[in-house]
Amino acid sequence: KPVNTPAGRIVFSDLIQIERCSDFGDSGAPVIDQNNRLIGIIEGGDNYYTYIIPIQNIINRIKITPILNQ
Repeated sequence: KPVNTPAGRIVFSDLIQIERCSDFGDSGAPVIDQNNRLIGIIEGGDNYYTYIIPIQNIINRIKITPILNQ
């Protein structure tokens, strides 16, 4: 699905599909794991599923270097 960004229109693949856990308006919200690590961003969903863009895909596509707290 194409996404508009300040850098232009890009397409993400390899979305994570999980049981519905989001509501209308949650797109763009961070998704964290049980260790409070960012694992992705909610892309959207429907009545049955939520779709998440893995954070590594985002980092790779927009070519940023994350600063990690060790």
